Amino acid sequence: MLQRRFTQNDVPLARALGQSTAETFVYYAPERHPVDAEMDVSLDLGEEGNSQCAGRMPWRRVIHRIYHADYVVVAGWSSWICWCALAFRGMAGRPVGLRFDTIAPAPGRWRRLSMSRSRCAMRLSTTLHPVGRAASSYAETLSDRPQVPLPYVVDDILFSPLATKPASQVVRVLVVAKLNDRENVETVIRALSGVPYCLLKVVGEGPNKDRLRSMADEHKVPVQFLGYVPYPNLPEYYRWADLFVHSARSEPWGVSLQEAVWSGTPFLASKSVGALLEFGEAPEVPMSFDPEDSRALSTLIERYADAPARAALLAQQEAASRHLRGPEIARAMDSYLGERK
Repeated sequence: MLQRRFTQNDVPLARALGQSTAETFVYYAPERHPVDAEMDVSLDLGEEGNSQCAGRMPWRRVIHRIYHADYVVVAGWSSWICWCALAFRGMAGRPVGLRFDTIAPAPGRWRRLSMSRSRCAMRLSTTLHPVGRAASSYAETLSDRPQVPLPYVVDDILFSPLATKPASQVVRVLVVAKLNDRENVETVIRALSGVPYCLLKVVGEGPNKDRLRSMADEHKVPVQFLGYVPYPNLPEYYRWADLFVHSARSEPWGVSLQEAVWSGTPFLASKSVGALLEFGEAPEVPMSFDPEDSRALSTLIERYADAPARAALLAQQEAASRHLRGPEIARAMDSYLGERK
């Protein structure tokens, strides 16, 4: 697996691939995009499975690995090293997969260029690895290459549920987001202005924090702005919550949906969140809303104010998203690589 950067969310995927029968090697470029200082990649990947990870290696060795690997997965098309690997493997007639989370072309005058770049990268690849159904649908409009999903993975040891969630007199609502226009926390605050029995906690920083605080005061919404929280500490906030809300105006994936469900908390998400399609929304178990429709979000929060209703929502989301768990991804890759032999 070749990618431009390596972050906390990539560790579980590397672990999952390491549990397959394939020997997995991850390369990233820390000189430009350093690994999170809180994470020791060599420790996290070197003690189990078949995963290895490296960020500083002579180019000769990098090229050697790219050429001699039985199969290479290139993560995205935003880096020249990914383009080189696609072209190099393609010209050598060796299989190469392309992993991506794009769900729509860039807007405006860059739309045509964005689609041309996407189409070119897909033509150079042997197989497409969309992270989910939304990315898969986008790819089908540009390429007829075979697809094997390779989703984002969440550490299901770090993000695990409480045996019993403490009872509360209020509905505890959580938002984990960058406080900017795209993340659209305003809709959550407006929605909660009509639901007096809720307490909101917001994890994250951003330029809109003061405006959001003023809006909450204006609408008399009880809210705690917690600021930045280190990644290893996030699970305690997900476990605290009764409902997690992701209200983004635009989001190719949205790994926080998995983090919430894995922690035992159901979510409500805007229809613009790409990962929503993986959780099996049904008319009898609604879980989505238009990002600008605060009234629809209010209605959903009221619907799931009772613990039994939330339990049914969580059960639906857990059952529909089993394919996003690490062991399932390892089995899917084993099956695909076995077919190629």
